[in-house]
Amino acid sequence: MTDTSRAAGDLSFRVLGPVETLVGGEEVEFQSPRQRAVLAALLLHANNVVSVDQLIESIWDDAPPTARKQVHACISMLRRAFARLGHNALIETRVTGYLLKVAKHSLDFETFKSLRDSAHTARIHRRHDEATSAYLQALQAWQGPALSGLTSRYIQARATWLNEQRWCTYEEYVELQLVMGRNRELIGELEMALADNPTRERLCGYLMLALYRSGRRADALEAYQTSRRILVDTLGIEPAPILRRLHAAVLADEPGVAEIIAAKPTDAFDLSFEPIDGDRRTGHPQRRG
Repeated sequence: MTDTSRAAGDLSFRVLGPVETLVGGEEVEFQSPRQRAVLAALLLHANNVVSVDQLIESIWDDAPPTARKQVHACISMLRRAFARLGHNALIETRVTGYLLKVAKHSLDFETFKSLRDSAHTARIHRRHDEATSAYLQALQAWQGPALSGLTSRYIQARATWLNEQRWCTYEEYVELQLVMGRNRELIGELEMALADNPTRERLCGYLMLALYRSGRRADALEAYQTSRRILVDTLGIEPAPILRRLHAAVLADEPGVAEIIAAKPTDAFDLSFEPIDGDRRTGHPQRRG
């Protein structure tokens, strides 16, 4: 597709996976990794000013003497690329840096946030099927690990935070499925999720619970032992108290074992989506919704 034919399409952006710009659903390629890094930083602060220093950090851990000049060149190239697509004023120059104007619902990050919030609302009102649908749509917004392919510490810190939101949302989805009694259906995907994230103890607890409720008590105990070995061998720590208590309850076949891990909509996590500022330093999911 030529730039001329693309110009009629609406722009959309992705950061939940590789950083991408799409016109009418077709990707627009930016040749320079530096351009992608600058675009990523602007998108993470969409509709807010990003300082030149932040843009430099998005590209380099140790900036060269020409860093500011190269950042300005990247901005110029991005502006020309957007102009060829019929979008001439997306990047604004401000006193301290630059601002990228992003329309509502054109950034996958915001789509994910909106769908996740809809799931929370539906769950609070016990509309479980509606919440399940919203959770799945939110997870389907992901194309892979956030901001993949970009390696600066600045970008990786924000990717870690984004990926953690994805896993927390997935865990909320699993909690809801357990509330709805969908135990057997969860076992396979929980085993895969835990294999990808073997130190994520909440996933282990959910897998144990799904196995136990499905009449697979021995497998639930084995799942605990496997996770414990990994935690001890890789991190030198024992499982968290709640996981140890679940293990003891399964071992004793206690009547109330299913209630040990309570399923609540958002109490266990801080899932607020605030602008990702320079002080954020916080998972890495690989599951696609």
